[in-house]
Amino acid sequence: MHCSSCVLLIDEELEELPGVRSSRTSLRDARTVVELDHPGAALQGELIAAVERAGYRAVPIYRKDPSPYTPGGYMV
Repeated sequence: MHCSSCVLLIDEELEELPGVRSSRTSLRDARTVVELDHPGAALQGELIAAVERAGYRAVPIYRKDPSPYTPGGYMV
């Protein structure tokens, strides 16, 4: 990612998926955290594919203190 437009592209792709409540991408950290409507609302593969449609790679990372609706972040 190089600019705030990259952040917007990723967040827009992710937020179009059914079951995704929000997507917060940090340009500085090169990380996206996805909040789901409920556990299992979106599959990991669907989230990664959405990031790839935006033109980036995604690798799952897991938070030490996950909330019930956030299975982890996705590094882009």
